[in-house]
Amino acid sequence: MKFTDNAINVMAARTYKGIGKAWITKFLPIPIPESEIVLLLNKSGKFSSKISIEEFIAKKKLIHKVLKIKID
Repeated sequence: MKFTDNAINVMAARTYKGIGKAWITKFLPIPIPESEIVLLLNKSGKFSSKISIEEFIAKKKLIHKVLKIKID
């Protein structure tokens, strides 16, 4: 099974505290670049520190790896 980059972005965003279905529906109704997602997360999340683009990409890679293992 293949997942779009947008689907992986949504899954990665959901891993952060305070990010749920309503946030996803409000801020990610259409695909947007990772850098914009990180900006939105930093503005509206309940995090102790700022999220970096590198951290977000690392989460995406981990999700990709987990999905590949579970599907194969």
